[in-house]
Amino acid sequence: MGRYVIGIDGGGTAAKGLTVSETGEILCRFQGGTTNYNGAVKAQVDRNMRELLRSAQGSCSAADCQAICIGSAGVNNSVAAAFLRQAVREAGFTCPLQIVADSVTAHAGALDGNAGIVLIAGTGSICFAQRETGEQLQIGGNGHLIDDGGSGYDLSIQMLRAVVKAQDGRAPATILQDLVLEHLKLADVSFLIDWLYDEKRTKKEIAALAVSLDRALQHQDQAAQKIVQNAAASLAELALPAISFLNGRAALALSGSVLKKNAAVRDSLIHCLRERYPEEDQLVLISPKHEADYGAVLLAKRLAHRNIP
Repeated sequence: MGRYVIGIDGGGTAAKGLTVSETGEILCRFQGGTTNYNGAVKAQVDRNMRELLRSAQGSCSAADCQAICIGSAGVNNSVAAAFLRQAVREAGFTCPLQIVADSVTAHAGALDGNAGIVLIAGTGSICFAQRETGEQLQIGGNGHLIDDGGSGYDLSIQMLRAVVKAQDGRAPATILQDLVLEHLKLADVSFLIDWLYDEKRTKKEIAALAVSLDRALQHQDQAAQKIVQNAAASLAELALPAISFLNGRAALALSGSVLKKNAAVRDSLIHCLRERYPEEDQLVLISPKHEADYGAVLLAKRLAHRNIP
């Protein structure tokens, strides 16, 4: 089948990837479970990695793989990175291997491998910048317990906070109460706490509540409007140090499900950024050019090129 590279984008809940020939032909698209050893049982992640790499290889020979790049959540933990490396080697791949944070592959995909900034607001939130010289800066991404402002999880927690405060009179009534209960199929707010604090409740399930925010905005709900303003301010707070890192002149890709699907948050964020950087040729706001798995492929190609004898 000829020589090829593999790029994998591994998130906290799922992973996807591409196998691409040396001529640029996509040989295989594949997907599977999480690659984050920090957030799951090791035996399960080991199985996920075996299945992902088996799908990536297809009918090709492991010996023909020129490089692999894995962008994954959790790799700041050196033990997790070592587990990923071990899984690749046990699958029979001896080629050069690069393991980076998923923000790095997201940046490479969003900017087509060029310098600039990617601001990601999905289940979590993070900003990543890279200069032409290769110097990098990451802002945020410290997890939902202490960070992740403007993320889907953060939006949902703000919504739930508005609901319980309205319920006991600490805040004005909000249509978010009806929308959240409808989304969760709960009879009243008294059941909400049990749902939220269930030990099996995942961050992703909580973040999914954010889809109800748009409906509240259609009713001009004040609590929903305040949540949007808070989220935009938090995301701008992530972006501004990155813009300064690039001396106030950069391409900024807006990525992640929140910025893709929630127009109110995106528009409010853009307004915040334009107040600080009004010149459109100075701060160029763009949509991501490619997904993170393609970004991993770009990095794998660079790695293969550096290792050509």
